Amino acid sequence: MITGPPTKTTTSSKSSVDLACEAIGYAPINYLWTFNGHPIDVENDSRMILSSTGTLLIDGTMTADTGTYTCFASNPYGQTSVSGFLEVEGPPTQPPCPWISRISQ
Repeated sequence: MITGPPTKTTTSSKSSVDLACEAIGYAPINYLWTFNGHPIDVENDSRMILSSTGTLLIDGTMTADTGTYTCFASNPYGQTSVSGFLEVEGPPTQPPCPWISRISQ
């Protein structure tokens, strides 16, 4: 059995977010996370931390982190997975500067 992140999580950019994933079964349980179908390399991405209980911490979120995250949990007896969508909202955009369209006398 596996429990995972909510179906959809929304956060702001430059924040931290925890995506929980907990599997119940015989040890050892191994966890692997993917982002939009591609494995997340937690060993070489300092913003991504995988806890021993399966939770993925993303530090310093960016709008490029928006997408589908899938947690795979496996042990010698099988594998299961659960997915959730993370939406990272960017900073508000600055309104355009004023401009002169016509000068009259």
